[in-house]
Amino acid sequence: MIGHATDDFGQRIPDNVQVHGVLTRPAYEPILARADVAIGSLAMHRNGMDEGSPLKLREYLAYGIPSIIGYRDTDFPGEYPWLLRLPNTPDNVAISLDDIRRFVTRMRGVRVPREAVEHLDVRRKERKRLDFMEDVLANARR
Repeated sequence: MIGHATDDFGQRIPDNVQVHGVLTRPAYEPILARADVAIGSLAMHRNGMDEGSPLKLREYLAYGIPSIIGYRDTDFPGEYPWLLRLPNTPDNVAISLDDIRRFVTRMRGVRVPREAVEHLDVRRKERKRLDFMEDVLANARR
């Protein structure tokens, strides 16, 4: 766990979880390099949200780390072998433990292919935005 201190958890931390606290990029990159799976947002339901595009997931995927999320991601509307989507409910982890175990086992040593996340590149997204605006302007002139 990166970004939280041990004191942030009001309970005992399982033996298989390491808490690193807040780290700089050079400090957390070696940890990410060893990670088999990353955990994205699992509680968007608390904010009444069903869909999002958190930067956290984009960073995990940029590092090639298969990920678990609990919402619909705007940039990944379909099914992907390296992305486990849990229900967007308060009990999503509890009811999905078998799916999570299978996913983590299947993803050990696997990396997300670069071509699968190329569309996240800011230059590509900006080009699409500009193309859209050009279409809007062209249609407005007609």
